[in-house]
Amino acid sequence: MKSAAIFPFDKSSVCLARYRHLIKQYNLQYFISPKGRALDKKDIAAIDGGIETNLYITEDFEHAIREVDTVIFLEGSEPVKADIYLSHINLAHTLGKEIVIDDALQNSLKNSLNDIAAAKVLAPNVEVETANLDYKESRLLYHDIPIISVYGIGESCNKFEIQLALKEAFESRGHSVLQFAPKSYADLFDIKRLPEFLFDSSIPFQTRIIRLNHYIYQEVLNAKADVMIIGVPGGVISLDDYFHNEFSELPYIISNAIKPDISILSAYYFPKINQNFLLECREYMKYKFGAIVDYFHISNSSYTIDNTDEVPEVIYLSTNWKSVDQTIGNVQVDKIQVFNVYGPTNAATMNAIYEELSDNIDVV
Repeated sequence: MKSAAIFPFDKSSVCLARYRHLIKQYNLQYFISPKGRALDKKDIAAIDGGIETNLYITEDFEHAIREVDTVIFLEGSEPVKADIYLSHINLAHTLGKEIVIDDALQNSLKNSLNDIAAAKVLAPNVEVETANLDYKESRLLYHDIPIISVYGIGESCNKFEIQLALKEAFESRGHSVLQFAPKSYADLFDIKRLPEFLFDSSIPFQTRIIRLNHYIYQEVLNAKADVMIIGVPGGVISLDDYFHNEFSELPYIISNAIKPDISILSAYYFPKINQNFLLECREYMKYKFGAIVDYFHISNSSYTIDNTDEVPEVIYLSTNWKSVDQTIGNVQVDKIQVFNVYGPTNAATMNAIYEELSDNIDVV
């Protein structure tokens, strides 16, 4: 296993540190933040508000990469200038380090990488060979495998962390997992990227539903897994008239392409979450997507919309897990389990999900 460092380390990549034990190819040892973010020598919990880990952030890029075999470059959630990326990639190349980048960053830097030795690109979105699938057949196909879908109110609300917690819960009990996610670094966890055609708006809506259904059906046949987990990209509801989450197009396509046995909805944190909010969300998910949500996740993230500039901006904020846990303790809803992936409620919820599937579906 190769030792590795990540740059830039921010909210979008913090789950790589928390679930690094699930990464088989690399031993993540250094988590490098760009300078000027006041994160040097702080626990990674300073970014996501989760439980402290004794894993610490550094701003000393050169020192960190001298200690490892591989440097993983990602396109972060906060902007980093292209010249900083390029100077760091050049230094890593000069020091003889293996360079790994995600395809999002590769696309952003475009031709700027031409003068640098070839980097390993994390698996891009799947290009499906249409010759292998009969998309003229409009019938939806289903396989007898338990499916868990993870939805979110919007972006940056811990959906991928929930997927990793589910992966760990099933694999630790000896079960094989077929998993799909939109994250650019999903390949590090042996998780498949969702196919490219799903995001191609030039393909008719109904065609994408059928293609995705047939693609997943074939993947289930090939994988022979015990359970399938799918992270649903995008948000299920508009945040306001400007940020409409593309009117929930992708969640709607996926919810029509598969029939999940368990649906999880991750909501943003706010202190006054109550029973009525959860019940209204549950009704909305049932009638909009056909998803029965018995598990609600309260994220460590909240958001605010900054309207001070000409173009409004969504700003995501992190909340300490203890505040989230306190809010969860104040919400009691019959037949609904509420949890936070970073807090003590997570273990009980993962066990409940496992028990629900193992009791009711023979293949698990």
